[in-house]
Amino acid sequence: MIALLAMSPILLAKGMFMDGLIYSCVALNLKNGVGDFWHLQFTQTLYAQFHEHPPLAMWLQSLFMDILGTDYWVDRMFSILCVFTQGLLILKIAESVFQRSIYLAYWPLLFFLFTPLTLWMMPNNLLENTMGIFTLTATLTALLAHQKRKMSLAILSGLMISLAVYTKGPVGLFPFSFFVWLFFIQENRRHFTFYFGCFSMQLLGFLSGFFVPFLFSSEAQSSWKAYWDRQVINSIENVSTVPHRLYILQQTFLHILPMIALLFLIYLILKRKKKISLTHEKSKVFFWLIYGLSGIAPMMISMKQREFYLLPALPFVILSICILAQPVLLHMDDWIVKLSPKKIGLFSLIVLIASCFISYSQKGKMHRNIALQKDIEQMSSHIEPNQKVGIAPCLREDWSLYGYCYRYYYWSLETLSDHPFFISKKVRCSIPEEKFRAIEIPTQDFVLYTKISEDVSNLTPSLEHSQ
Repeated sequence: MIALLAMSPILLAKGMFMDGLIYSCVALNLKNGVGDFWHLQFTQTLYAQFHEHPPLAMWLQSLFMDILGTDYWVDRMFSILCVFTQGLLILKIAESVFQRSIYLAYWPLLFFLFTPLTLWMMPNNLLENTMGIFTLTATLTALLAHQKRKMSLAILSGLMISLAVYTKGPVGLFPFSFFVWLFFIQENRRHFTFYFGCFSMQLLGFLSGFFVPFLFSSEAQSSWKAYWDRQVINSIENVSTVPHRLYILQQTFLHILPMIALLFLIYLILKRKKKISLTHEKSKVFFWLIYGLSGIAPMMISMKQREFYLLPALPFVILSICILAQPVLLHMDDWIVKLSPKKIGLFSLIVLIASCFISYSQKGKMHRNIALQKDIEQMSSHIEPNQKVGIAPCLREDWSLYGYCYRYYYWSLETLSDHPFFISKKVRCSIPEEKFRAIEIPTQDFVLYTKISEDVSNLTPSLEHSQ
């Protein structure tokens, strides 16, 4: 409820991080019958063949649009639902780990939802939001296979890993390390046959989930080859977005630092009043920490790193810290259970009502790229939907402009001046030839031009999306 309150100002507001906006446009095309699972499309003119990522998350989002429609807020609901589903899975994993007290299981969930990175990613429709569901499910089923001594559950874990790979590529492979680290870190290593069998079943599930469609579909093979060449190989060899390879580990530490600081402060307060020490289950702490880092550290092979890449593995790092701080959390549980259930229920109801009120009050308002969105809205009174629109060369890499134009109005932009309309910026940007004239509209950053020789009022919408 509190996480919902924290997001309520932007829950129904317009505006999204550029990556999530692009994925939304791809899902929108699938919903409209433009392209298919192996042939994704962003716009008619930019990434008409979209192989920058595997297709599963965008395909699932298109199914979500089939149910709720294509309004801008549907993207937000899909993204938030994915993160809340992750939260439920984190709770299930924590319940299996913290068998001493059921209340302890809520702390990893709480810290995960209130990590700054999670709060930022939750409404922004990133692929990690969907991939996290599959990596967490893969981990949960692997954990249950270990605890219940049922190798067959490891097959389901492998299937979930294949879905994670179909969502975001090789970064979804890290749950394969579960039984490996469990064998080497657990004190009792006599059960090698069991761990090896579980790993084999996990691998069998993955091979079945990944290679069955791959081997029997030439379109799948072509799509994966294009993705591998464009995204994986190119990112490793040619793309650099960070100053050093340790950036992703640095960001991991920064995002868990508030949690560590809070727990350490409470530990110091408790230590002054009574004798308290950290947990003695050091092997369990070490296992979950190493397992979480297994989903983060391999990204250092590439200089293309973004802090949100670490989200799917972040819950396991948080879990390791919560295990270490068990004695502190047990004392905090004692404080909480003293609260009246009626008071807790009343507080939850007030938070829910406040969240709904704040969200509704912000419906349709713009919270990100405000000037850009307002300018596009002004231009929409002159440009019909489903048009190709020329843009100045200086806007070639303004990906948010591409995204908003297509998500709201199906405009496909390209750096050509032979279309009825042309968009440029007011400063430091080229203007079209003399055959264009500027349209007088109250825009802030952009200028809209139209061809003098054409009667733009006779233009009619034409859905000519390439397949």
